[in-house]
Amino acid sequence: MMLMPTELTLKTTKNGVRLFSSPIKEYNQLFEPQYKWTNINARQANDHLKIYNDQDRLRIKTTIHLSHATSAGISLFGQRILDYDMNNNLVNGVFYSPEDMTSMEISADIYIDRTSIEVFIDGGAYSYSMERRALKDNKEGLHFWGTNIEVKNLEVFNIKSIWN
Repeated sequence: MMLMPTELTLKTTKNGVRLFSSPIKEYNQLFEPQYKWTNINARQANDHLKIYNDQDRLRIKTTIHLSHATSAGISLFGQRILDYDMNNNLVNGVFYSPEDMTSMEISADIYIDRTSIEVFIDGGAYSYSMERRALKDNKEGLHFWGTNIEVKNLEVFNIKSIWN
């Protein structure tokens, strides 16, 4: 799997200096904003995302607000792209503590390609990549899940070809 080039930076946080990883700025030239929604519930967000279920390349930026200290996130054909367990401070099973420990929000910048997915959490404070693989017979496409979550921000970008 080939990963996106990223820029590593040191940022001062309330817990001291921390390493952040973000896609290089040149990537912004490849994205065309399609739609943006704010302050919608998960059902509305899922309805908006249905038209993108068959896309093999996509960028999604989102911020979700949890109403309870539970798990929430977004999946693609059953594969959990973002699984934020606020009770145990985990993102996809790995420890993650946000800058503001009392915050009920998490943001993600998600890059979906034909074979891989890369996710940058809270401006690059945490990032990870995974193989893209749908669960067998799952037809739900892009899907927000969680108890009474609010999608504070949802942006969808189409990706231009690098060969044009």
